[in-house]
Amino acid sequence: MKFDVIAVGEQAYHTNADLKDNFKVVNEYVEAGGYLVTVDFQQDSTWNKNYLPHPLTLLDPDLEDNVGVELADHDLFKKPNKLEADKHFGAGVWGNADFMADGPQKAPVPWIPLVTDKQNKWPMVVGAEAGKGYVILNSLQIIQALGRTGKQELSEVLHNFLFWRGQLAVKGKWKLATKWGKLKGQ
Repeated sequence: MKFDVIAVGEQAYHTNADLKDNFKVVNEYVEAGGYLVTVDFQQDSTWNKNYLPHPLTLLDPDLEDNVGVELADHDLFKKPNKLEADKHFGAGVWGNADFMADGPQKAPVPWIPLVTDKQNKWPMVVGAEAGKGYVILNSLQIIQALGRTGKQELSEVLHNFLFWRGQLAVKGKWKLATKWGKLKGQ
């Protein structure tokens, strides 16, 4: 519970044995109030539908960046940056490669679609409350696209995916000093 967010990188559940072996611990973190987000796609062929606090099946509907998207009315797109469908998710912003890979074809309850492609109505990003926390499965290739293009719009997308939820409250046992408490309050 000392982390504000746990961000899972590209294909991490495919390549990171420790994450696969300990996914229940990560889910306990979320249910106790933590925030878990995948900041790039996960591999559908090795995905376990129970890796996240709520079951979710992934398929292989790779899409390029010209599909057009619809954004849900969610704080993810409001803070710390105001994200807009055309400006941040529009054609050409993400570079000349897949925009999204290996995502859910539907968002079963309690998942809610956060980013949906206009053509197929596939949810590319889904979110759900889990206990006191929140989890987002993101199939967009944020990290890869940012590396390919270096565009400010993509850094704003990554910034929001990591920090829209804000900081977790610092519990008393973790306070280092009164000075830290004053700095945190600023």
